[in-house]
Amino acid sequence: MTFVIGAGAALLLLALFVAIERRSAAPMIDLALFRNAEFALGALAALVIFMGIASTRFLVPFFLQAVRGIPAGQVGLVFVPAATVTAIAAPFAGRFADRFGGGMPCCMHPVAAASITLAGRGERGRASDQSVAGRP
Repeated sequence: MTFVIGAGAALLLLALFVAIERRSAAPMIDLALFRNAEFALGALAALVIFMGIASTRFLVPFFLQAVRGIPAGQVGLVFVPAATVTAIAAPFAGRFADRFGGGMPCCMHPVAAASITLAGRGERGRASDQSVAGRP
């Protein structure tokens, strides 16, 4: 029931935002941009990616605590490396994209994420479905 209320409120606020933006003399975003298929699909892809990232960052701590039995303090430490890399890389990312274009950083991220994931799988040999689910 809570999901239905939240989804309904989100749709209502989206409709309100579109109505206000259409009437505004200086809109925050030109809604005509969404008529361009490449822009609209890129925006949709970004939305899906960021929803995935946000949901993972929200759910993984619960999984690690409830299923794997890891104490909360250690779970917090799991997220420190990603936050540290982000804090270090963020100031340079804009200049890097200006110099080399946006395509290369967008391609490098999935490759780096896949490499880190594969490296982590080799830590204890090949991870099985049981070990991932918290069962030895």
